[in-house]
Amino acid sequence: MYRITSLNDILIVLVPIFTNFPLLSTKLLDFNDFLKAINIKSKYVGKNLPISKLNKITKLKINMNRGRKKISVKEINQLSNQVNITSFWLLWFIEAEGTFGIKNLTPYFQIAQLKKSYYLINSISTFLNNLPLLNKETLKAKKPLSSIVINNKTDVLSLTINDIDSLYGYIMPFLQSLTFYTRKSIDFKFWCVALKIHKFGYIYLPSPFGRYKCDKSHVSFF
Repeated sequence: MYRITSLNDILIVLVPIFTNFPLLSTKLLDFNDFLKAINIKSKYVGKNLPISKLNKITKLKINMNRGRKKISVKEINQLSNQVNITSFWLLWFIEAEGTFGIKNLTPYFQIAQLKKSYYLINSISTFLNNLPLLNKETLKAKKPLSSIVINNKTDVLSLTINDIDSLYGYIMPFLQSLTFYTRKSIDFKFWCVALKIHKFGYIYLPSPFGRYKCDKSHVSFF
């Protein structure tokens, strides 16, 4: 855990970063409330905070992050209008929220967010759908159209791409052109190997240990 508690550091270092490079998700609403609390606090450095100001900060805190139960249409429209997906922003987002998965021996790519950020998921889907075909070994690959599904129990919205040609022709080379900075890079490399195995049909070759047997959780031989 990395934590900044110095009010001076927050004002001088942290606030300018998120002011000059605004957050694109609903986390921006939390930052705006956080900034309101910081501005109140900064006016009373070395002094006792009046009860009225303390109550105001407490109210802001209660309604931030997981406590934010409702988002107005106006707030959603404002967030949606300022979304500008770039390659480097998306890479960062994938490193934090993306999944390079394999289910039933089939690779898939997924990004999940709470449903209140549906506008962001839609923007990411549009960005991915407009990627150029970079892998010429897959000339007839379909555009990476995403399926977007909501889990009503968790309120999580998932964007998923599982078409092998789309993953191989668009998603994989796009991400290979960028530089990962977290351990997600290792997941991505293993995922690329699995994707190539599936793409070129090696998955159907007999194993030296016998035929493949797979279920939902693992692969074994018999």
